[in-house]
Amino acid sequence: MEAVIPKKLQPGDRIHVVAPSTSWSAICKTDLEKVSQKRAIERLESLGLRVTLGDHVWESGPFECPSVEQRLDDLHKAFADPDIAGIITVLGGWHANQILHGIDFDLVAANPKVFCGYSDISVLHGAFLKKSNLVTYYGPHISTFGMKLGIEYTLEGFRR
Repeated sequence: MEAVIPKKLQPGDRIHVVAPSTSWSAICKTDLEKVSQKRAIERLESLGLRVTLGDHVWESGPFECPSVEQRLDDLHKAFADPDIAGIITVLGGWHANQILHGIDFDLVAANPKVFCGYSDISVLHGAFLKKSNLVTYYGPHISTFGMKLGIEYTLEGFRR
């Protein structure tokens, strides 16, 4: 089967944030980190994207991530929603592999979207390509967009 390349994001598109590994609460505890989180959303919105958050991106269990069921719920809702053009992860971490057994790869294949993240998220990139033929993007997490300095190169690459 041929690999599926999702449509490029355009101004006005909705990009949805999910936490298949580390949750936002794990990296957004201080006032400075909260400013960074706000900056990240504003940066994506400055590209003309509408940013929405998964229901469980702030949930945090013993391993600083939502439960397996919550992570799968957010991921599946994002792929099923026709108004969502892209999905971006909060952060990597250590636990994305825990959700592999529960991913509905038929749902992913039927609803190709831009999927972006790196680090621990690599396991999802490989699984989406192998099981759904979906080409994904090894690129910045939404948290990356919260950087105060040195973001220009990443922002330009993401824009392209």
